[in-house]
Amino acid sequence: MVVDSGFTRPGDEVVAKALDSRGGFGLVLAEAKAWLEQGLALNLVPDRHPDALVPGWKV
Repeated sequence: MVVDSGFTRPGDEVVAKALDSRGGFGLVLAEAKAWLEQGLALNLVPDRHPDALVPGWKV
């Protein structure tokens, strides 16, 4: 079971944060499934958030 908790913002902000969190988890899950089942690195997370990459880190 995966639990995402600790939201402390008011109403609409909590919903937006929860949906954003769910989307990120879905990307990681899809990437892991492709890698485990087919040996493919889809690079979904780096493609979705290219500005978050750390210089010198290899994908």
